[in-house]
Amino acid sequence: TEAGYRKTFGKEATEMVQAMLRGDDANLPEEFFESDEGDLYKIEICPAKFGACTPVKRKMIRDILVPLRKKIKELDLTRVVIESVRTPLMSHHVFRFSIIGCSNCCLSPYSSDFGIISLYKPGVKSDGCIKCKACLVPCVEGAIDLENDDPLIDYNKCMMCGGCETACMKGIIQTIEKGYKVVVGGTG
Repeated sequence: TEAGYRKTFGKEATEMVQAMLRGDDANLPEEFFESDEGDLYKIEICPAKFGACTPVKRKMIRDILVPLRKKIKELDLTRVVIESVRTPLMSHHVFRFSIIGCSNCCLSPYSSDFGIISLYKPGVKSDGCIKCKACLVPCVEGAIDLENDDPLIDYNKCMMCGGCETACMKGIIQTIEKGYKVVVGGTG
């Protein structure tokens, strides 16, 4: 199990989860665990909130979560929902947000009212690739070609999940641009 977890999430995430299991402080952002109880909105965060990803991905989540929560409070979203409902309030009247740390969509933002997906555009640093193929393992879309001297990334296939960068043992593949994709509507 440990080897599988390490292969999927990386060494740092595996060690963080092991520390949490021992009861050690994992130093996760407090903002990940704020309660929305009593409000008519819910912000769901992917498993990254429990350490199942890199610090970079947790930072991307935190960097959008904090201003989102502030804007929701400014807009008084609970009041807006109450004023918009034309029937007695029911559980499905909660406005649902999803924030995920990568585009693998473990917690689907596509079924929430408002979803935010963190994206990491990979780039290739020339020279040094040893063709170990580690970057191919997390790339489920087959967006990386190792036939040439350096890895070649097909951005038409790339999901921009950041998995290839995490897997690259030589640091040849690196994130060159970060951003977010927003999906609205909750219809999948």
